[in-house]
Amino acid sequence: MRSEGPIGMAHAWLLAMLVVTFGVGALALVTSRRHSMHDWGLAVAASLKTLSAQFMPFGRKQGIAVPDDAELRPLLAMTGSSAASGWHALKSEHGPEGTEIVYLGDLVLDDTARHEPVRSQGTYAVLRSSRDPVAAAYLERLIDNLDLLRADTRLKALWPMLPTRLAVTRVDGAVDCIETIAPGTDGRVLLRSASERQAGLEAAASAAATLHGQTSAMRTIDEVWFQQWVERPAAKLAHLGGSTMSATTRRRAIDSFVAQQRRYWLGRKVRLGWCHGDLLPQSLNFAAIDAAGDGDGVRLACLLEWGNARSNAPSGFDGCVLAIAMRMMVGAEPLGAVVADLLWTSQWRDDERQWLGIGPDGTDDWSGNGAAVRAMVGLVWLHQVSARARSPAQAGVGRLWIASNVDRVLRIVSTDGGAI
Repeated sequence: MRSEGPIGMAHAWLLAMLVVTFGVGALALVTSRRHSMHDWGLAVAASLKTLSAQFMPFGRKQGIAVPDDAELRPLLAMTGSSAASGWHALKSEHGPEGTEIVYLGDLVLDDTARHEPVRSQGTYAVLRSSRDPVAAAYLERLIDNLDLLRADTRLKALWPMLPTRLAVTRVDGAVDCIETIAPGTDGRVLLRSASERQAGLEAAASAAATLHGQTSAMRTIDEVWFQQWVERPAAKLAHLGGSTMSATTRRRAIDSFVAQQRRYWLGRKVRLGWCHGDLLPQSLNFAAIDAAGDGDGVRLACLLEWGNARSNAPSGFDGCVLAIAMRMMVGAEPLGAVVADLLWTSQWRDDERQWLGIGPDGTDDWSGNGAAVRAMVGLVWLHQVSARARSPAQAGVGRLWIASNVDRVLRIVSTDGGAI
């Protein structure tokens, strides 16, 4: 301070931060079991990309323009609902597999909240649009799956949570679909609250357990199932561009992953039934339980995004999807980092096991078995990265994303760190 004034104090703080940074880095390199230098480098690169996106226009993800009332009027007229004629576009965001989502309802938002990627209490419907074949295929699957679920009388308890389709248009390969949504709180908001998180997760897990438990039957895993669930999505990873691994190394790592999955699943007797497929916080809408009802807490009001639902999923698949997503949200870590941790240490925390073990009869709890955890985590990871690979341009699948979420896991598998 005496020699350089305030600039000297800034230099001192910078030097102190650098010392701490290098000290933490050296400690991680010495004590960690994982590829610490590689993982640390990916974390720094991801942080720099996030920082640059705040200042550099080319680093920002392009938003979606909110349609005006004139554009919406023809679609809303097709719903046949008098209430729909008064709806407006509240906000928009990118949806799964290249789809676009526009939230419709009453104009209760001010300008500052108009483009926030969460639903509001005034949202009553969602408009899903597709402008390419991959997105259109996703919407067609979503429509078919909801029809199948609503026709299954075993799932009457879940029908109130399923969105109702109001209108569908198909023009020149483009699909537009309007669905109702129960007013409530977006899962991305409620599940960030520590006080309500556990109740919300238990409600979501209970719905997933009902879906699977009411439709499942004991089956033996055969080659047809294994090809559909493992071999086919794994083949897509071999063709991802921009990898930090050589083609030979990646192919060998993928083969090792498939072989490990084969050893666990093939010939095993498990319960196969319907799963949601994308049980993520953004797919959930919660509402408060009335004081005159079952007590204070939250209930699941609506389950969205049924485009990746399947009728032959193993028990626990949806729960594993949600558990990984929650670790990503709470810890602000990418998918690859969370999966890498679970492959190294195949244990769920006690608070996670409280809702992961929820089942129709309490006897189908897989969350305490290390081999089952590694197998299920690997299966969930495979389906999530392969789904992103179907529409790389819209999903932001670049070199850094591949290195952080695909190659990071394959490196662990190839060194037997995540052996199943």
